[in-house]
Amino acid sequence: MSERVKVELEPLDELIVYIVVGAKSVSRTKLMKLVYLVERECKNRLGYRLSDAEFVLYFYGPFSFEVQRRLERLVELGILSEKCVEDRYYIYEPSLSAFTVAS
Repeated sequence: MSERVKVELEPLDELIVYIVVGAKSVSRTKLMKLVYLVERECKNRLGYRLSDAEFVLYFYGPFSFEVQRRLERLVELGILSEKCVEDRYYIYEPSLSAFTVAS
């Protein structure tokens, strides 16, 4: 029986996990765009952002080194899984081990 560890996630981490779990599988590019849009809408509608992540215009749209760092951390923690497709792009999926129901 494996021991479960509780991990405290910050709002940006929770947003990333929420998007990946909802989509079941999402590319890094699409995830960056979705996080950017949610951050922008929070600022416009609520007057604040979920994080301090800065976005820059990159090859395929908005990119945040902070979001990338958080993705790597979530993969290291086993919450998300990452796979490279055709050596061209990355796909993120929920890690099955992180979302099993405890009996």
